[in-house]
Amino acid sequence: MDTLLKEAKESIEAAQNYRSELQLRLHGLSQARTQVHWSVSRSLGVRKYFLIFE
Repeated sequence: MDTLLKEAKESIEAAQNYRSELQLRLHGLSQARTQVHWSVSRSLGVRKYFLIFE
C-alpha cells in the first residue's frame, strides 16, 4: 500500500509540474501574440502614413 501511495504522490507532483510548465508556455505565447499584434499595428500605421504622402 505504501508503494501505491508513493506512486500516486509522484504522479500528482509530476502532473503539477507539467501544469506549471504549460502555464509558463501559455504566458510566453500570450506575450508573443501581443508583441506581434502591436508590431503589425505599427507596421500598418507606418504604411498608411506613407500612402497618405505618396
